Amino acid sequence: MYSKGLKMKYCKKAYLILLSLILFTQISFAQNNDEANQLFKLINDERKKSGLNEYKAETQLQNAANQRVKEIANGIRKSTALKDNNIQFASYSEGSIIADMTADEVFAQMLKSQRNLILNNKFTHAAASVYENNGKKYWVMIYVVSRNDSIVKQELNIQKERERVVELCNEARKQNNISVNLVLDTKLSEAAQKRAEELIKLFSHTRPNRTDFSTVLKEYNITYKTAGENIANGQFDADDVMKSWLKSPGHRANILQKNFGKIGVGVFEYNGRLYWVQVFTN
Repeated sequence: MYSKGLKMKYCKKAYLILLSLILFTQISFAQNNDEANQLFKLINDERKKSGLNEYKAETQLQNAANQRVKEIANGIRKSTALKDNNIQFASYSEGSIIADMTADEVFAQMLKSQRNLILNNKFTHAAASVYENNGKKYWVMIYVVSRNDSIVKQELNIQKERERVVELCNEARKQNNISVNLVLDTKLSEAAQKRAEELIKLFSHTRPNRTDFSTVLKEYNITYKTAGENIANGQFDADDVMKSWLKSPGHRANILQKNFGKIGVGVFEYNGRLYWVQVFTN
């Protein structure tokens, strides 16, 4: 009976200690949120002084920053934070500091070492986060370039994007007095899709196995006399990628090649970036 009572008393004490630790942790996180908000405000105030637009804030980008700062604390270099939170971007960068400082002190340090990020006129959105772990304090700022008002990725309809690419190709051909329209081919699109997936390993017209891009056509039993390929990455949609291709003489030449009559289009998303492929045959 005595030992049982002693055990019960000990458990109550342990429970009280655990409860106090939980309450302390919650307070600590609340302070970190306030500090992150203060750092974000200081950065936007500095941008206003320099005549730049303030960085926009989005909930999902903030979630990504919160995830990223924990990744840094755990020694993770290759981040999945933007992808995990459905963030679309043309490019991004981050600045981080590990120091037991206030938001004002961190801002002063970042202004010296990361001024090019704070006052960058290309970045449109940003988020700040602070995290304490094992007695260390981690600070991170994520900066994102967006060409849209929102950086939250919408669900991509691959087939719709394929059809839009072909539509824009044929509009360009018509404007250049080319009477033969490109026809979207199912097998060619399957081959182009495989090529798009390969681009994350090697962004080149040479495949990861070091053969020419055209070898993918044999894998799909596609017969042809001549073939061409356009590749790109980082564009948000069909209109965006077609603008890029039509500005490039080499890509434009493929799109306007009179001898090509069939086209396949591949689109693949990886780590928040879209990889695009056009494959042409006659």
